[in-house]
Amino acid sequence: MPATASPDLEPALAWMAEWPLRSFEFMLQSQQLQLETWRCCFGSMQTAQGEFWDWWASHWAGGVPLDG
Repeated sequence: MPATASPDLEPALAWMAEWPLRSFEFMLQSQQLQLETWRCCFGSMQTAQGEFWDWWASHWAGGVPLDG
């Protein structure tokens, strides 16, 4: 008579087999969220720097920036 797992034990065994993959997926999603946050932060800083440069060029350099 072959030994088989009880029906109650099979979901627990399946979860134990899947948790490393689920943990890895969670870490990847966390890293993607962190990188997206950095991209948004530096994008807004880049926009502010461009606005400051336009103001400086029109105020101190005596003209309108070439990019309009």
